[in-house]
Amino acid sequence: MQQLHFHNRKISESHCINNAFIEATESYTLPHLKDIQLYKCQFNSDNFSSMQFDELGIEFPESLHSAVKSRQSEFLAGRFCASQAVKSLNRSCKQIPIGENRQPIWPEGLLGSISHVDTSAICAAAIESEYEYLGIDIEHWMKEDISNEIRDLVISQEEELAFKHSNFNDSDLVTLLFSAKESLFKAIYKYVEKYFGFDAAKLVMLDTEKHLLELEIVEDLSDKIRAGSKFTCYFVLHEESVFTIVCGNLDGKI
Repeated sequence: MQQLHFHNRKISESHCINNAFIEATESYTLPHLKDIQLYKCQFNSDNFSSMQFDELGIEFPESLHSAVKSRQSEFLAGRFCASQAVKSLNRSCKQIPIGENRQPIWPEGLLGSISHVDTSAICAAAIESEYEYLGIDIEHWMKEDISNEIRDLVISQEEELAFKHSNFNDSDLVTLLFSAKESLFKAIYKYVEKYFGFDAAKLVMLDTEKHLLELEIVEDLSDKIRAGSKFTCYFVLHEESVFTIVCGNLDGKI
């Protein structure tokens, strides 16, 4: 990946906690999205056991009792981050249940999003009066063979040609767009309530200096999410991964 400037972030807390599973945590905000609280943790699946749910005050859903250990540990880490992000908003949150389509059910008046990659989990949370939609995703930069396998699903020839002269190489552009469209899906799912493909939105703007891009919906997905609707996605670049966040209000204000 070509070297690009990273966004600065305001860290309010970064420390280890007394738990064998959760090895380190970090609470922070992004300078341009200060009303959104982000909470990230590093977890060690080798130290995971079902007892960790009780230790961290997270309900162990019955639907996950037969799941593989990696899924259980990812869930616990994500819900732990969610509980801490909600606390950062000075709100209480006993549990965040799993919805019918595996989406988190957030407490009334709040909205949020959770993502995992390897041994990291992250949650973004906000007050619903400030934002009407919010979605995040974190991905490792794809290797060329992986990006080639999914390229046609993620990015159209039109998109690829329009942005071939960006600061991203082909594999990194696929990774960025994959993550951005995942964040968009999470952000607007509550207005759509159905699955839709990567081709339901297209990349129409990419600004590598401001670290943002714009996605345009190309088909009517619901009464509120119609063709022509545009959504801004901010991204944060790391050496090994990319973090994307789609947030705002349906009237276009952020």
